[in-house]
Amino acid sequence: MSCGWRERDRHHGHESGGGVLMALGLALPMAKPIQYALGSELLTNGDFGVATNWVLGASWAVASGVATVTNPAATSLLSQAIGLTVGALYRVQYTVTSYTGGGLFVRFTNAGASVTTLSSASATGTYTAYAVLIGTADSLSFVAPNSLASYSIDNVSLKKVL
Repeated sequence: MSCGWRERDRHHGHESGGGVLMALGLALPMAKPIQYALGSELLTNGDFGVATNWVLGASWAVASGVATVTNPAATSLLSQAIGLTVGALYRVQYTVTSYTGGGLFVRFTNAGASVTTLSSASATGTYTAYAVLIGTADSLSFVAPNSLASYSIDNVSLKKVL
């Protein structure tokens, strides 16, 4: 379940400029990107130079500077445990470098169970999303929801909005 709002900006010719503001399920076009003061980086190895600090579920692999999932038999997560604050606003950014299908969800999770969905993707591009953490969570997770999932991600960043 998602709470609050998020801004999504995709590059590589999909959506450009101001992006879209999601407010309680309503998509509203924005004239200018919103700028926020951000805290320090909360993730380690978001560039996937190495897999250290990432927990790779079934069918996930880290190689050549990207994390890739290829047709998992069931829902599979790529996660990193981090300290999170309930009620805080966070910004996540990531790049989908290749995409064949299956859907991608970015979620705050607690022991693998979804707490807040930050973003979803179904094409290559760079994504930015903002979300308020609405319950206790211990990790940021990329979720491959089904056996059709096949894509690579890179340049993952998570920062608290100050």
